[in-house]
Amino acid sequence: MSTPEKLSPLARHIIFVQTQIIHKSDLPEDQGAAGVVRDYGVFGSIGFFLEYEAKFDTLADSVKRVAWILHAIAIRHPFQNGNKRTAFVVADAILREEWGFRIGASQGEKGNFLIEVADYRHDVDDVEGWIWKYLEKDDDI
Repeated sequence: MSTPEKLSPLARHIIFVQTQIIHKSDLPEDQGAAGVVRDYGVFGSIGFFLEYEAKFDTLADSVKRVAWILHAIAIRHPFQNGNKRTAFVVADAILREEWGFRIGASQGEKGNFLIEVADYRHDVDDVEGWIWKYLEKDDDI
């Protein structure tokens, strides 16, 4: 089980992303939620997946990996608030950095899909398919 003292660099980065998202939010329910982790075990399961299951050689490997990360964060809710936003930003950032691609869904499409994921209406394969549907070259890179 992960504890705050034994977090991986990726887990620390995910917490950093959530903190930044919450600090920029003006939603009343986000006040005081920056960096508040409810379940450190989520980060342990992500680390286990990355160490033993994930491959890193191709764009397809990365899409599968970020689908798994997005799904894990969205359904397991490690944070008090900002789980869906954090899940998307982390997945999108990995694809941008590793391959120069982004998830080009509109705000509405992202929001609706992430709500459905968090409501257990989509499995990891569905998330992977959704990412492929909206994957596009990032012209800003």
